[in-house]
Amino acid sequence: ATGEESLKDWQANTRPGRWLTVAVEEIENTNPDFPGPLIGPYTEVRDAIRLSLDAMLLGSTSPEEAVAQADRAITAALERYADENF
Repeated sequence: ATGEESLKDWQANTRPGRWLTVAVEEIENTNPDFPGPLIGPYTEVRDAIRLSLDAMLLGSTSPEEAVAQADRAITAALERYADENF
């Protein structure tokens, strides 16, 4: 579709077209061997933060211990991620 003249005109002469052209160019120029930033263990990090906040807000965990718990869990998740993916 990117070769269509009407699309080229829209991309060149409208604000949304110029914005979307940037996205199309990014996709076209993506190196399949290195697609860009990797998000890492996102779910595990979110879970660690949520659990430590819950422990602090709903339990009797101090803020310092909640941060320490999250730090330990996140560090472990990052180490597992590094071991499994690199």
